[in-house]
Amino acid sequence: MYEGSFRRIKSRIFGLGVLTVAAMTASAANAQFEACADTLGLLSPDGLRIEFERGEGRRSGNAVTWDLVPQDDAACYRLAVSPATVAGPNPQIIGDYDDIYDRFIEFVLAPRANGSGNSGAVGDVTQDRLTILIQGTHPNPVVPSVNGGLNVSNRGGLFRVDFANGRTQQVNGPTNEVPSIENRIPPHLSTTNITALAGWSDGASSVIYAAVEGLPLVRSEDGGATWRETALDGVDIINRPILTMAVSPTNPDILLLGTNNRGLWRSTDGGATFARADQSFVGGSSPRIHWVSFVQVSAPGGGTRDRVFVSASGIGFYVSDDDGATFTKSSLQVPDPNLPTFCYDAPPDPAVTPVVRALASSPTNPDTIYIGLQSWGVYKSTDGGDSWVAANDNGLVECAIPPNPGRKVNVLSLLVEKTPGGGGDVVWAGTDFDGSYLSGDGGDLWGTKPTPTDSTTGAPERILAMVEHPLEDAVIATTAQNGLMRLAAAGDWEYWTPAEPLLTKRLASLMLNPDPTRPSSILVGTTGAGVYLPGSDVPLDRLVKATLPTGSGNVIEIESNLGLTLGLSAADIDSSDSFQLIAQTFQGYAVWRAEGNNLETPGWKLIGLYDQTNPEFCFIGGCESTSPQFIPGCFADKRSNCFTFAGNEGRFFDADVFNGFTYQYAVSTFDYGYSGNTSPEAVSTELLFSPRTANESAVESALFLGVKPENYNRVTFQVNVDIAADLDNVFVVPNPLRGRAGWDDRGESSVRFVNVTPGAKCEVFNLAGDLVATIFNRVTSNEERGNIEWDTRNQTGRQVSSGVYIYRITDPQGNELISRFTIIR
Repeated sequence: MYEGSFRRIKSRIFGLGVLTVAAMTASAANAQFEACADTLGLLSPDGLRIEFERGEGRRSGNAVTWDLVPQDDAACYRLAVSPATVAGPNPQIIGDYDDIYDRFIEFVLAPRANGSGNSGAVGDVTQDRLTILIQGTHPNPVVPSVNGGLNVSNRGGLFRVDFANGRTQQVNGPTNEVPSIENRIPPHLSTTNITALAGWSDGASSVIYAAVEGLPLVRSEDGGATWRETALDGVDIINRPILTMAVSPTNPDILLLGTNNRGLWRSTDGGATFARADQSFVGGSSPRIHWVSFVQVSAPGGGTRDRVFVSASGIGFYVSDDDGATFTKSSLQVPDPNLPTFCYDAPPDPAVTPVVRALASSPTNPDTIYIGLQSWGVYKSTDGGDSWVAANDNGLVECAIPPNPGRKVNVLSLLVEKTPGGGGDVVWAGTDFDGSYLSGDGGDLWGTKPTPTDSTTGAPERILAMVEHPLEDAVIATTAQNGLMRLAAAGDWEYWTPAEPLLTKRLASLMLNPDPTRPSSILVGTTGAGVYLPGSDVPLDRLVKATLPTGSGNVIEIESNLGLTLGLSAADIDSSDSFQLIAQTFQGYAVWRAEGNNLETPGWKLIGLYDQTNPEFCFIGGCESTSPQFIPGCFADKRSNCFTFAGNEGRFFDADVFNGFTYQYAVSTFDYGYSGNTSPEAVSTELLFSPRTANESAVESALFLGVKPENYNRVTFQVNVDIAADLDNVFVVPNPLRGRAGWDDRGESSVRFVNVTPGAKCEVFNLAGDLVATIFNRVTSNEERGNIEWDTRNQTGRQVSSGVYIYRITDPQGNELISRFTIIR
């Protein structure tokens, strides 16, 4: 663009006291626009071009096209900040306002701290939630409202517990003074719920995947130092959390996701794209996936091979031998647990498919696999998952054989220790409200390890995940409500806080760190907390949801596109703090037309007005229709039907033109002042337009308040249709010729013979029959066109006098047309 355009400053904008600061620049002549207040400096579009289009089954006319004015060149915004807010979090807005609506957005600093009243500090590491509310309603019913919030606490995300140095550290991404949002676990979520983790390592490098509810996946290849979001192309799971995921042990780019009622998804390119992987499942179109695991089992010819196990709610337990490309249903079945009497080792008749909630394999025998079931405790396979038997003897599931009422056990997590016991694998089973169980002989005998009682539910803690301590003979587990627990080999479970008070509760995921540079650490994902670092620039587009009422009163969500980011400084906030964002942009486009080539006073007519926030359609059908019907009561010049927009180009179709005539066109942007708190019917200001020409007269340009007078785009165009097939439609324009013809840019008089045929010749005679001039159907480029122009000069170069003249048009085949026209000097 040019110097003085309204490209907003791409730097941090600070509110100072009760002052307002605008993110825009302007020339001294347009100082009234500097505050982005009542009016807006308007820009005329670049790239105006005209082309005649002959209709094929539609009307012919001029297609007027132009390059759309970039929103970030044509919009402005400012902050209105109270002194208390400046002294506190000092809001910062940067970026380019890209919305098409004028807006007034309120930011209310009303944090909801956990039991600590209405105050807190930005970036607080002790609070789960400190929420800033964002509210942007609009009186125009067609304008979507924007609302949302930002959790400004910094207690959540992913943590690394390093047992070698005793440190607990967040690994959400860069933590420098101005963190990179692109390389972080995004801070815009009201609660950063990490619902699943998966890791891969070849001993030299590693990959970590984290499923964050409300986001696509995030992936790190440097131990959590930086993250990038994966695309999840085609995966409709943003509002359906990822419950489980697994990565191939031999290829970190092969990833399987199990979702809540959105089925199983597979990626072979590291999460860039996904495809459904549950087409071979029987009995459900989008099942809930409880568990997915890669396991290395013995290969028929020696060595090992990868197998994938998937548990789908209500439809079965499936296995794959091609990395999840296809599946077959496992033979695993159990007796119906809803029978009055049940026993885990009874013949499975009637048989049901159990829900598998956990899986672990033996570190000493790859073909020994343990699965934790809902109701049915633990089952075991010794042939790599081809067949299964119950492993519940002596202490886990108890049969319901009268008078014994029996006991069902829901296993949520499994762990097989790396070092076997004297009788075989040491297996831990974490349950749902039944504490934990331990077997030292591969599941033949079980003993109980009670967990603490949850003060909220009064029941034993639910054990969601377990890992073996990387340095000690101990087990670490996550609970549903109260964080980590630790269990030494001979001890009891106890709540455990490693090094810092960040991991005391609400943890959902746990795994050993695959990063080979930190082998003595674990990774823990939180729920319910935020990950905001003071100074982080968070895109407003990701903070708000745009909603639009429907005719039935229901609300639908649409995509918001504000283009701005919000940042807050480290400071205490309370409910008395607030600030406002006032943003403005132009209203739409206006198309102007003048007949002839009078550059001094063209006589402009407004022929099209498109309000991009509230278009008004004035015809039944489009402007290119052969019979458009005008709608009574509509402002005809709006003609929104005549406008189309595609990509970065606008188009207006003008069918009210005639062959042989010359026209001038110009396209302006228009506005009627700030309308962020005004409904359309309440607008009383006159329209403001950007310039059409560099020499607008005082009268014609009274409403043209453009940024710079040289920002205009007038184009002159003569309608000259393609050569005709015959002579039936030849005529002269203008007829009569009075003075100068409007298209004549040489300052002389001329006429045009229109709709002529290829190779045609025109002869002009006076009434005495004398030949005055001979003109051929050629232009300077030797190109045949559909019009022949005569400058009304005779063969000696002198201008002819007033009178009636006869013309004869002859084509190469000898066909001719004779008619007359008049010249009045």
